Amino acid sequence: MRLAQIGMSASALEQKAGLSSGAVRSILLGRSTNPTLNTLTAIARVLDCSISDLAEEKSPSVPTLDKFTNKKEALPWKSDVFLKALNLVENDLKRRKYQPNLDEILFFIKEIYAYSLEDNNQTIDEKFARWLIDKNIKIY
Repeated sequence: MRLAQIGMSASALEQKAGLSSGAVRSILLGRSTNPTLNTLTAIARVLDCSISDLAEEKSPSVPTLDKFTNKKEALPWKSDVFLKALNLVENDLKRRKYQPNLDEILFFIKEIYAYSLEDNNQTIDEKFARWLIDKNIKIY
């Protein structure tokens, strides 16, 4: 997508093109399927391309849940166990003053959650959780 290539956000494009807030995002998300010629001209001018170039670009695909789940390995949902794992991970990382990214947080929660479900009591094993975090982050 041309926006990503030039490092411009949809909001910045809307502003530079003199468009209303949300106009470009509506087009990108497929909500606006028939934008006006004025809108397309303004977008093409800012992006330094032709309207034909805009029409040739593929619209972004919307992620679907089935791309991210493996039904064969799906874990049962236990909200209390999940929340306990989340709280433990959050508190432990705060104590360490470690700023994780989303993938790290989700990894820790999922691993601790899965390990906890193996236990018939479905309790969080804090020793395992801290070991897992210790083995996977660099303490500065």
